Amino acid sequence: MKMKTFGTFALAALMAFAMAQPALADPAVKSSSYGVNIRKTEVSGYTLTYYLLDVATKQATNIMPSEATSSDFYKMKSHHLMVFVTRPDGRPATEGKAGFLVTQPNKTETRDIAFSMDGGFGSDVDLPSKGDFAIATKIVLADVDLLDRFVYTIK
Repeated sequence: MKMKTFGTFALAALMAFAMAQPALADPAVKSSSYGVNIRKTEVSGYTLTYYLLDVATKQATNIMPSEATSSDFYKMKSHHLMVFVTRPDGRPATEGKAGFLVTQPNKTETRDIAFSMDGGFGSDVDLPSKGDFAIATKIVLADVDLLDRFVYTIK
């Protein structure tokens, strides 16, 4: 248990100290079953593509399985954040670990472990209000650690 707590703390600390300059989300958004494409960027030759899906949209469009829509689990967080990683040679990078550090407009921080799913890494995150959310991502692959930071605005 102490090792898990230390690992989570270490991941969060590294993400907090290794953040790059914030950038606004790409205004040219595209929708998919993963939600809205909110960012596409390159880090150390790897392409990171982010999608954000809000729970209300999941439920309204029946993207979530019917047994999940009635679950209280999905009511706990407001959004689902996915990041897809593409290697410099164009192959997807799916073996690794990832996590998100979200700083709310009121400066409250939440840390979310992202799980490997559908060829990317995803986690439910809480973006409950309007405002600017600083999102820091750390992805640990076998050959490289990738760090990214950006600001996503909910209007």
